[in-house]
Amino acid sequence: MHMHEDADIRKLEANREAANQANNEVALYAGEFAQHFMAGSFSSSQYVERSSEIAEPGPFDIGTEPDRLETRRMSARHWLRFDLSLLNQELLARRYVRELEYEFVLVLDISRSLTEGWFDALSAGRWRDHSAFCVKYLAYALLNSAMLEGFACRVVFMDQGRVEVRTAREDESFAFAVLEIMDELVADRDQEREPVWMWENVLRELAVSSEQMLVAVISDFLDPVQGHGIDEDLMLGSLSRLRFNKRLMVLQVNNERDVQDDHLVQRSPYELAYGESGDRRERGERWVVAQRARLCDWLGRSRQERQPGRLEERLTAERVPFQKFLSVEDVNRRLEALTFGVAQV
Repeated sequence: MHMHEDADIRKLEANREAANQANNEVALYAGEFAQHFMAGSFSSSQYVERSSEIAEPGPFDIGTEPDRLETRRMSARHWLRFDLSLLNQELLARRYVRELEYEFVLVLDISRSLTEGWFDALSAGRWRDHSAFCVKYLAYALLNSAMLEGFACRVVFMDQGRVEVRTAREDESFAFAVLEIMDELVADRDQEREPVWMWENVLRELAVSSEQMLVAVISDFLDPVQGHGIDEDLMLGSLSRLRFNKRLMVLQVNNERDVQDDHLVQRSPYELAYGESGDRRERGERWVVAQRARLCDWLGRSRQERQPGRLEERLTAERVPFQKFLSVEDVNRRLEALTFGVAQV
């Protein structure tokens, strides 16, 4: 009994050490990319500093912006002997309070189709090949850039009907904390799959909010075609509504096996996403093949058969800045192009 407990403790500690190593690697490479290549991507066009004047002015000195000079309290003598008035600190300057109007909101999909097997990948030292690594890289790069440029940040974690929200302002450690929170949520979720998903509610709440915000959605968008209670048209309608009310960009992360027809031959014909097989779900090969065809129509075909899916076609028609990531190799180039595209909207 004690031997099993000791083995479990050692495994837990090993997983924690591997998770910390993976997160440090994400922070190193994504942080360098964000600071050197994404600097200015969240440019001044993405947020506005709203200024409100304080009733009581302060002293005007040589380092104060000229347009803040309180001319309403200046007499003719002040104008004629401006230099002397300045030295005697007789001139006043208007004082302002600046408030950040734009918020960066990251909607982060951590559902099973993206994170299943993450801890097994950590144990095997192969975390770079896992889709969760790509999700973390994108999240860290975007949050790091947004916070460097003064955004208040909010992260909405989406996982099998559960929604977790974290917020921060001027917290340099927030982006790394998000990586750790993601590990905790994935480790603590229920084994039973929740059939109800909250995408519609979250996207609608963001769209009707009175706050000015830039929204980034990172997901594989598999749930609309996996029978988890979300209608495809409802998902597309929610994204379109959010697009017309806020600034929106969409990043699609996929595990390649979920969008390539040839894997039906290479892998078990019953296997689909989430590690579920047709026989365990009491469905046959014909159902799995039909479901995969529907999935490919929704998400798009493989690189060899480059055809856009309904998701990509709709986002393109709505002029939503969009990128589809199927490999880690070109993630930097595509992320940079995406953030530049958002600045032009």
